[in-house]
Amino acid sequence: MGCFDCFTCGRNTSEMGEYYVVRQNLWKAYGVEGMLCIGCFETRLGRRLTPAEFIVCDVNKNNDEYKSERLLDRLGRPPRKRTKRSA
Repeated sequence: MGCFDCFTCGRNTSEMGEYYVVRQNLWKAYGVEGMLCIGCFETRLGRRLTPAEFIVCDVNKNNDEYKSERLLDRLGRPPRKRTKRSA
């Protein structure tokens, strides 16, 4: 298991665009000992994450083009604009 792999499902959180940081008390309260994708963390929480639960840091603020739509949504950011591909 790699350092970015979700502790529950095993998917690489960095590759799927779900590398993020939430408040330490929230992370500890749910017994997280490694990385979790948004879906697995929300399953543990029993609800969706809210923008207020993410700390202000470079990981959460920068590089939106590499974040999943799900993470952007939880961070309270608008979805990326889709562009039509040329035929």
